[in-house]
Amino acid sequence: MRVTAAKVEDLTQLTKVLGRFTTDQPLVDEEQRTVSVPMTDGIGGIASVSAELAAAGIPVSDFQVSRPSMDEVFLSLTNKAATRPENEGAAA
Repeated sequence: MRVTAAKVEDLTQLTKVLGRFTTDQPLVDEEQRTVSVPMTDGIGGIASVSAELAAAGIPVSDFQVSRPSMDEVFLSLTNKAATRPENEGAAA
């Protein structure tokens, strides 16, 4: 799930709310004002998150649910970004 805060001031509170619905660390993109977390509770989890955001008075400008990308899966498993080998593409 990826949620975009309507105002940058709400990003910290949005992160706290979404953090209650996952065992992983929320991924925060301050520039885009988004917080991403893996969801395993299906439609019930989506409804719960929506209700919590409304109760906390956090306005959102976008709310997306999708399958995680391979990058997101890698980051959630390793907590670090993938890197290319230094000699990749070098002539043999």
